[in-house]
Amino acid sequence: ERGPDTDYLNTLIDVANGLQTGLNDSKQRALEHRGSESQFDEFVSPLTPRESEILAHISDGLSNRSISEELMIGEGTVKWHIKNVYSKLGVSSRIQAAVKAHSLRLV
Repeated sequence: ERGPDTDYLNTLIDVANGLQTGLNDSKQRALEHRGSESQFDEFVSPLTPRESEILAHISDGLSNRSISEELMIGEGTVKWHIKNVYSKLGVSSRIQAAVKAHSLRLV
């Protein structure tokens, strides 16, 4: 016999299945757009929202001081976020970070 609990569980299952399908579709589109799975998997750890903001400012050519003033955070904090961005992108300079960000369509 079907009741409210069964309908609710079926709805949850449908939602979960839809989310999984959406994730699979998104990854497939990313793979097609970027060219290869190895390039997609190369960027393993996602950037935090703040790291993404800082990466965008780096790509715009802003200095650490300008970024800190723009975001109203300390320069040390900017440097810490940049270190994390470099690590996640597998780069060692601002130019490499900007180029990689553009190639991965992060900015």
